[in-house]
Amino acid sequence: MVNLDREALRAAQELLEGADDEKKVTELENHLTKGLGILTESGVYALFLYLLAKREKDKGKGKKKENDPCRTILERLFGFLRNNSDLLAALGLEKDKLPGNVEDAGEVLSWASEHVGDLDRLLLLRDFLLRALTCGRYIAEARKAEFSGRKPGGGRSNP
Repeated sequence: MVNLDREALRAAQELLEGADDEKKVTELENHLTKGLGILTESGVYALFLYLLAKREKDKGKGKKKENDPCRTILERLFGFLRNNSDLLAALGLEKDKLPGNVEDAGEVLSWASEHVGDLDRLLLLRDFLLRALTCGRYIAEARKAEFSGRKPGGGRSNP
């Protein structure tokens, strides 16, 4: 049996890996927050649509791949799933059917519609994503607090 909370926390930590300055952390936090709202209100497919659409919009603005927070979120979520066979089994997903290229919007959306079509799998994946994005958001908030020298939640730390 897989502990979904623990796996979501591990995924969230990976989402923020390498975000070593306040700007990157803030951008990731913003997209995690927006993605969380979209996932809550509209579901898994809409979350992937949002991340793909924002990625395309940022690409059109000349943003480099490594600086694109939506691309980072997609790559790290699928990378985490790909490297976690126990979680994949618990979610009823197969490693070889995960999108191989998050740059290909058609491949990601095809996977989301075909391989998450079963309601039980969809609800489990949704729950995992909700937990991962929520944890990621709060990890980002804590990191931003470290950068600015204040306590998470708005309080100032004592010098």
